[in-house]
Amino acid sequence: MFSLGRGCIWAHATGRSGVGVARLRTVASRGGGNVFVVGASGGVGVYAVQIAAALGADVTAIGGRNSAPRLKELGATTVHSYRDTSFEDLTGIYDIVFDLSGRLRFGQVTKKLSRTGTFVNVNPHKDPAGMIASLFSRRKAPFVYVPHSSAMAQTRILDMVVNGAITPVVEEAYDIGQFRTAFTDLTRNERFGKIVISY
Repeated sequence: MFSLGRGCIWAHATGRSGVGVARLRTVASRGGGNVFVVGASGGVGVYAVQIAAALGADVTAIGGRNSAPRLKELGATTVHSYRDTSFEDLTGIYDIVFDLSGRLRFGQVTKKLSRTGTFVNVNPHKDPAGMIASLFSRRKAPFVYVPHSSAMAQTRILDMVVNGAITPVVEEAYDIGQFRTAFTDLTRNERFGKIVISY
């Protein structure tokens, strides 16, 4: 491990994720916007919240039961618990719905998307009808496939980490000898942020 400055060590910085950054960047070009993150307290969600907030979005998040204070610290304006609030219960209209749970479908989300809103689903292959329907709609559900991340995207995220716009969120760091415990913790629903294994 080595320092990146401002108390950020490499294990923590590598816990960030670039998934969906391109779509979240569209928020900045629209002068803010409303972003909804489902699965906001998970390993990728904590970064989606921070990146969207850093780009000027009003962020609504659904996360674990006890995650509200920490998600607000990371930039979420409004936070709901997935145990208490379903997506259908919400009344807002969003420019981007970023579903990290993989449970929502395009048909469910369209009523909550702005006229040109985007639905980013981590499991688009489970919603082929939605993918096809989005081809004929102003609202979109792009197929997000990132075979490898670009150097430019990684540099932009690293700059956000070093400049303090993104705080690496690591719930626990384990030594390689504790990998079984790490994977058990990874399956818990109430964790917050990344699990890191170092060797």
